[in-house]
Amino acid sequence: MLLKVVFIGPMGSGKSTAIQTISEIEPVKTEARNTERFKVDKPTTTVGMDYGEINLGEHGKVALYGVPGQQRFDFMWPIITKGAMGAIMLLDCSQENCWKDFKYFVDEFTKFVDPSSFIVALNRATDSDVDHCNQLLMDEGLTMPVFCSDPRNEQDLTVLLHVLISNAELRFLLD
Repeated sequence: MLLKVVFIGPMGSGKSTAIQTISEIEPVKTEARNTERFKVDKPTTTVGMDYGEINLGEHGKVALYGVPGQQRFDFMWPIITKGAMGAIMLLDCSQENCWKDFKYFVDEFTKFVDPSSFIVALNRATDSDVDHCNQLLMDEGLTMPVFCSDPRNEQDLTVLLHVLISNAELRFLLD
């Protein structure tokens, strides 16, 4: 069985780092020089997608996809998310426009992925960031698990994947 998980979020939120951290294969990356360093100061950015895998033995594997976070690559989003069992939205709360980005990515990706299959992973977050995120979700009429998570921490990412897969199993049983 192949389980497809998509990492979504704005540029610099940790999608490539998360896949690099948890993938059991060398991730496939489509990085190019970042021409928008005035927005996020990092040398490269994803322009196609990232791809990694986790082997589940006889049970199959988890395919990990990372979307490009810049809006100019939004034509890739429906292609990459097609067939995904769930999405992990990463958000770096230290970025200046994080809540504007959060709202934008929720609005855009709920067009492609069932909102009940989302998990929100806040990076560099405070308790007030978690509260604010939950309030924004309530304002949109959405319910999603919200976690504080570091995309460099394998244990954090493993918890996110377990919750995402458990939620998918529960939805399947209830349908």
